[in-house]
Amino acid sequence: MQDSFVPAPKDSGELQQIAGRSTTYWSDAIRRIRRNKLAVVGFWIIIALFVVAIVGPMVSPYTYEDQDLGNTFQSPTLRHPFGTDQLGRDQMTRVMYGSRISLAIGIVCAALNFLIGVTYGGIAAYFGGRVDDS
Repeated sequence: MQDSFVPAPKDSGELQQIAGRSTTYWSDAIRRIRRNKLAVVGFWIIIALFVVAIVGPMVSPYTYEDQDLGNTFQSPTLRHPFGTDQLGRDQMTRVMYGSRISLAIGIVCAALNFLIGVTYGGIAAYFGGRVDDS
């Protein structure tokens, strides 16, 4: 196996050109994500959830509080895709409103984590020592 190894020839001090174009960090990252089919599918599912959470309650014929006591505990139908609850409220509309709240909480928590992390990281970088070690 070692006999097949041949070292590269030494040049006369000139730098050899590497074939191919250099890429930026972001273009390389996007290229690698596009090759990963599951990442692309996951991305589009997340986008669909955002669209449903934001636009869904606006186009739904029902509101969060609408009650129809004549249609309680209805199983899923075309009129109520997720069915109804004990007060006849459309479950799909309630899920869309709930996803709005969940997305808002997630975004606020991520922003707070970012703010705290950047502040603490900046302080640790500026002062160093004990602050940086903890």
